[in-house]
Amino acid sequence: AIKEKQPDTAVIFLTAYPRYAVDAFAVRASGYLLKPVTLEALSADVRHAMSGRIKPLTGHLTVRTFGSFELFADGSPVLFRQAKCKELLAYLVDRRGSSVTRPEAFAILWEDRLYDRPMQKQFDAIIRSLRDSLRERGAEALSRGVDPESLGAKLVRAMVLGFRTDVPPEVSEAFKASGTVHVFAISGLHVAVFAGAVAGLLALAAVPRRWRPLLSVPLVAGYVLLTGARPSAVRAGTMLVLVLCAPLAGRRADAPTSLCAAAIAILVADPMQILDLGFLFSFVCTAGLLLARPEMRRLRRQPPGPWGGLRARVRGAMFVSIVAWAVSAPLTAMCFGRLSPAALVCNLAVVPLATAAVTASVLSLALAPLLPALCAPCNLVACLCAEGMAAVSRAAASVPWAAWEVEPWGPGAVALWYALALALLLASRRLFRGGGES
Repeated sequence: AIKEKQPDTAVIFLTAYPRYAVDAFAVRASGYLLKPVTLEALSADVRHAMSGRIKPLTGHLTVRTFGSFELFADGSPVLFRQAKCKELLAYLVDRRGSSVTRPEAFAILWEDRLYDRPMQKQFDAIIRSLRDSLRERGAEALSRGVDPESLGAKLVRAMVLGFRTDVPPEVSEAFKASGTVHVFAISGLHVAVFAGAVAGLLALAAVPRRWRPLLSVPLVAGYVLLTGARPSAVRAGTMLVLVLCAPLAGRRADAPTSLCAAAIAILVADPMQILDLGFLFSFVCTAGLLLARPEMRRLRRQPPGPWGGLRARVRGAMFVSIVAWAVSAPLTAMCFGRLSPAALVCNLAVVPLATAAVTASVLSLALAPLLPALCAPCNLVACLCAEGMAAVSRAAASVPWAAWEVEPWGPGAVALWYALALALLLASRRLFRGGGES
């Protein structure tokens, strides 16, 4: 029965009866051992059974489950910081993509321990360690063809995989002073670019359109987990999943509903996220941009003339920069005691460069297992764009009054800022409607 389902399976018989040897080899057995068995005889039969079966490991990621469990990346074994990380990965591989709850996985790793608070923390540390080991392999793909210690490579790893500790402190300070540090948050830009790359590859593979959302969802979820599952990434990933799945359920995709659903999902999983700065910045900034969508659409309408399209794009980019700054400025003043007016201009250059860098990097990650030779040019483009971002941020940070140190704002000042911003937005909307569209 085994040979019928898996003809390549190596079968070694172990028995005390020599008379069945002919029958065993009639079904193409790889060995026939008689009791008592010696270690030498067993080793010789196993080597014979496996000869010619172990193929060189050339794929980007390869899992070997025969003998000892091993994970290989480009033919080299992946080293794990803790043995439990390897056990957890082996269990997940054995489940073949089916869902696994945390208590289920915990029970496999620690059969004789209770799933209490101290052990939950230890289990969380194992998950983080496993995730970091896999992320480091992703970082290797982003280093092909470029110097991994160059500033551009470090910035790319920080933007795409969340390795922020790789960024030199003086460069990080320049991004903070210029108000462009937000490009390092794994957010809608990164997740959208990744999903776009996945959609493009599925289209090239001639996957039917109706199946693409179902195939994209697990890949997007995997990317969010790979980058550390920070609130901004979870928010963007959840919104994208809801938008992708809405047509499958016969519903219209709605960004505000998706944003609310993402917030509810994150807070249900961990209510303490309401105190996390990443959670506040991500959701407040996204809500502000969604609120200003009518104005964005109006400004991006192409006016007549040979340069109409370019003017519309510049106006739209400037308005997005203004809205993003206006929404994030009070939170920055409250949490860090800083206001960065330079961000209004600096983001016009940094955001397009960041988009190009993330796009090239995501293509490199997607092509690594299929066409590794194309990773190097993608990485080179990403590094050049990242170094351009650093140059712009440094230049902006060196300008006097680029950033103001202020006394940390209180909740009243933040609420007053948002009330005035909302009143200004509604007044401009009312004025535009009263004057009519041109």
